[in-house]
Amino acid sequence: MSSDIPRDKTELIARIRDERAALEQVVSRLTEAQMTAPGPEGWSVKDHLAHLAAWEEILVVAHLQGRSFAEAAQMDEATAAKTAHMTAETGLNEYFQRRDKDRSLSEVLAMFHRSYRRLLVVLEEMDYARLLTPHDPTDPESKLIHVVIGDTYAHYREHHRIIQALTGAAD
Repeated sequence: MSSDIPRDKTELIARIRDERAALEQVVSRLTEAQMTAPGPEGWSVKDHLAHLAAWEEILVVAHLQGRSFAEAAQMDEATAAKTAHMTAETGLNEYFQRRDKDRSLSEVLAMFHRSYRRLLVVLEEMDYARLLTPHDPTDPESKLIHVVIGDTYAHYREHHRIIQALTGAAD
């Protein structure tokens, strides 16, 4: 196991909580105007928070609970089939951004907090050994924990930096 993998569930959850707290600290100081103004690439802070919530839901529902991607992504089966070939880099992020862009700031903030609470509940109940099992049956090196890291603290850190750059906010 590589050293970047938390050694146990306590460390994993601590990393998640720490990165989330840092992100939320920056977000909490922003005005509504700062949170809803589109940045140079067209995404507002609100869009970034909706994006994080969407991927947390996919993590919880599809990856950790083993339910369908369509359910996790809140898509009907036909839409899920059309997007099955997409990755985050090839269109899913844009799909979610278009889907969520007209949500109010308060609705997005509620989604953002709800998905995080749900994630923590599911992780607290999960056996850490399960997170170390292969995630992709064709790749024994892929571990479920890599997906968790990618959709939690690594993702929070990435968007924390983006939000700081968009708003000029400092830690």
